[in-house]
Order: sequence, then C-alpha cells, then structure tokens
Amino acid sequence: MKALKYFSFIAILLSCFISAFTSAQTRGSYPFIVVEGKVVVTPARCITNPCTTTSARLTGSFVGFLPGNGSQLFFTSSSVDTSPDVGFELPQDPNEDSDGTNREATFSFDGNLLKVTGTVDSRAFDGPLIEYFMVAKINAAHGEEYFTARPDYRKCVSPLCGGYFVKAVNKRLTSCADGTRQPECYVASITYGAGTLEDQQSFSNRTPLLLLGNISSEEFNSFGKLGVFNAKAAYKSATQTSATERFFSIENNGIVCITSPCFSYDQNILNSNSRTISLSNINLEKTGTSADLIEQAQSLLANGEPLFAAGRNYSYKGFAGIGVEFVAQQFYLPIKPAATICEKGYEYSDGACRTPYGCKFPELELTGYGGAPVIDPTTGQVTSSISKSCVKECVAPAFMSGPGQCKVYYP
Repeated sequence: MKALKYFSFIAILLSCFISAFTSAQTRGSYPFIVVEGKVVVTPARCITNPCTTTSARLTGSFVGFLPGNGSQLFFTSSSVDTSPDVGFELPQDPNEDSDGTNREATFSFDGNLLKVTGTVDSRAFDGPLIEYFMVAKINAAHGEEYFTARPDYRKCVSPLCGGYFVKAVNKRLTSCADGTRQPECYVASITYGAGTLEDQQSFSNRTPLLLLGNISSEEFNSFGKLGVFNAKAAYKSATQTSATERFFSIENNGIVCITSPCFSYDQNILNSNSRTISLSNINLEKTGTSADLIEQAQSLLANGEPLFAAGRNYSYKGFAGIGVEFVAQQFYLPIKPAATICEKGYEYSDGACRTPYGCKFPELELTGYGGAPVIDPTTGQVTSSISKSCVKECVAPAFMSGPGQCKVYYP
C-alpha cells in the first residue's frame, strides 16, 4: 500500500511537471515557414574520392521552441520536404547526441527571421553526414504580423478615443479585436516593452509607425472590452509622410561582386509567403530624409539586420546586365523598448521580467535532475537527465535554490 501511494505521488508530480513544461513551451513557440533551405548528404563509405554528395532543396514549415530568451532551439513539430527526396527530417533537439549520432546546430533569431546551420553525423555507425542550412520566417498567418499605426485625434472620452488606428500592411482588410474585418482597427493602447508605446519618447506622435505584433482585447472598467495592440517590435519612419506603396523587408545577403549589377540584397514582402526577390541597388535618397538617418539604415544592412521600407522596384541597365533597384518612399528605424527593473534572478526580455530559461515573473524556474539515466552508446558514460520548466510555486520535494530558482531530484 505504501509503495502504491509513493508511485501515485510520483505520477502526480510528473503530471504537474509535464503540464508546466507544456505551458512554457507555448510561450516560446513560433510557427515558421522556410524561405530558403539546403541539405547536403555525404555517405559514410565512398567508392569515389572525394565522396559523391547529394544536394537537395529544403522547403516546408515547422514550429520552433526558443526558451531561455532565445538561447536554445528545439523543433517541436515539422513538415519539411527535400527535392530530391533525401529522407531528411528536422531533429527535435538539434544539439542532442544519441544512439551514435552527433547533432550540432548554430542559429540566430531576430524576432522574425530564424537562420539555422546544422549537422547530423551518423558516420560512426556507417550512416551519412547530413549538413543543413535554412532561413525561415514567422508564419504571419498564425502569429504576429506587421502593422502601420496612426494616432487617433478624435475628441471623446478616453479610452474610446485617443488611441491608435492600426492596419495590417499589404492587406486590404485587417482582423479587429471584435472579430470583424475592417480597413483599419481602433486600439485603445499599444503595449511595448515595459509599458505603452506612449511612454517611449523617441518619436513624435505625428510620425508614422511600423509595428510587429498582434491585436487582442482587454477589459476597460465600465467601457467594456476594447482592442489593444501587443507590439513585439516597433519602428519609426524616416519622415512624417505616410507610405502608400508596398511594404518590404530587405537584407544584405553577403554577395560581393567586381562588376555591376551585383544582387547583394534579398527582398521579401511583409505579411506574405511569396518568393524572395533579389535586388542589386537600394535608393533611400528619394525619401527626402537626412543623411544621418540614411546612414543609420545602411548600418542596419551592413550589420546583417533587416531594413523595413515601402517603395517600388525598377529595372536599370548595369555594366554587365539588367539590375533591379528598390526606390524607397519611406523606411523605418527601430525604437528601443522601455527598460524596467526586475527582481533578483530575473531579467527583462520579450515584454516581461524572466528567468534565464524564460519563466515570466512571478513564475519560478524549476530544474529537475534524475529520472531515467542516459547512457552514451560510444563511451558508455552514464549521466542523469536534466529538465527545465516554469512553475507557480516550489512544492516539496522541490526546494528553492536561489532567486527565481527551484530544484527537484527525481528518483
């Protein structure tokens, strides 16, 4: 009977752990769509020297889980294809070694684009070496989208007036908090960083804004539910002219040429899964803004960061062929979110105070040790598994090990 009670307690504890881990995963999960990808397969044993490799194009979508303020990466689900078919699937943990297979991956994530370079090496057991690279962006149809925002100057009682009108870029209609689809939606406030966007003093209220985020609803006392905008990133325009052209993101792809045109930039339409367009030149001078702001925009591109702009593409004749120049009507520069002071053990990230793993204050970061041992098939070394999750309180047999930190040793 005592044994039955003991195992029942362990089952309940594990159930709570799994529930908390699942909740944590939801907060750090993003749906991605692959915009560029490549897989190279090299067999373990070769008839020819050097080995004959197979290259394939990688396409599809997946859900990426980025806990710990984006310091880790997991592929919780994926639906990817390769052409030709080389039988490749994204590993759930791209840095896990198991069953004689070594996995390593490096990545970067800017809140929209995820770039991953990885290997899956099974040559120790005569399997292939798989090298993969991909660029993926958040699937806007399932997550955040890009919006323009303009202040509401109507004169009536706040919060019914005085907020912002937001509009999804490159779309005719926008889904509002009340479920309707309108040319633009009214939101009572825009949350960004530690407070509202109105708290940020780095722009004039006449400056057109570009936002990445989503619309939700919030209860406003006797006024009922109103729309609010949750901004994950915010950008101010180079001039006070509202853009009417199509909106794009532009990045430096690293291509260097000794002649022109040189297609050194990749262009993607915001809020769209359309193909990437190659650009050979970017013209920001037509916006009529200052040389200082143009230099800031060029600095973003030089440092590998995206530049968001509205404008059109034009063909021109270069020395060695026809080039494509993007002429900007407007471009946007980042607004830094307001900082906040967090409790010891927490740091400000993604709109809240969080532990290194990503648990939002006042949640605690639970580190679990033990459980089923892990045996390295190559060295025979036995190690204990380590898991992390977010919990509301530290319940025995777990114990507080530091500010915001809770530990538990499983049998």
